Amino acid sequence: MPVQTIGSADELADLTALMELPSALVSADATFRSTVDHRSLGDGVTVATAETATMRLRRGARQIAASARDDLLMLCIHLDGSARVRQHDRLAELGPGDAVLFESRRPSDVEYLRLSRTLSLQFPRSLLEPSAGRLDDRCARTLPATAPALALLTGYLRQLHAVALPAAVQPAVDLLALALGGEPDRAATLRADLRKNLADPTLTVATLARRHHLSPRRLHELFADGGGTPAAYLRALRLRAAQRALADPGRRGDTVARIAASVGFREVRSFERAFTREFGMSPGAYRRMHG
Repeated sequence: MPVQTIGSADELADLTALMELPSALVSADATFRSTVDHRSLGDGVTVATAETATMRLRRGARQIAASARDDLLMLCIHLDGSARVRQHDRLAELGPGDAVLFESRRPSDVEYLRLSRTLSLQFPRSLLEPSAGRLDDRCARTLPATAPALALLTGYLRQLHAVALPAAVQPAVDLLALALGGEPDRAATLRADLRKNLADPTLTVATLARRHHLSPRRLHELFADGGGTPAAYLRALRLRAAQRALADPGRRGDTVARIAASVGFREVRSFERAFTREFGMSPGAYRRMHG
């Protein structure tokens, strides 16, 4: 998308929708001007630079309900100017070089107090969890310009904005985890994603790699450190979830096919073969023994 010059709050709201950013109520006076250079890297990831006059962005319950997705995090680095960000009953005050993280699933209030230049990164929260701990505790807290990891991240995001390379997103998120006081652990993040979405039959190694902006080779390397492969880890998760379901008295009315589908297997025969190899008996036999 080319550099956009915006001359009103309404134009900014329209551009926000076009850039697939979370919607917000925009307040600005008649002299408002903003220039935005926005790059989309796919799957909710955007990196942008902007020069923005005084304005206010408020995101409440109505805007959250109207948004296509609520799993996005926004990191905003204030290269120049000052701002305030409110979320989770906290207030972050920002000066030149400071940064703040806030999330799309909770109400927020962002005020630009004077002409500001910003560098921002929007991305799905799954790229950062669990490296940074409880993310709601990390939001609306000022990351000071003096933090060494933030200085590295600022320089890296400038380059990411220039090259717009999707595979380079995860290192930026790893630097953010360091700036927030956490330790980047990509393998833990990947395993958490698999555990959360194991019931999705479309979840494969290829889709996991794309979602986390990794090459399939790098994805396999991360799992190899734990002595396995991502496909084997996902299969084991699904089979253990099925094992628990088969032994659950509350699911006695579910057929084997329904249980197979509920843990992400597309075909019941494939599920039965995999289950028998893993546990030495068929799903039906396991249910009769343990149900």
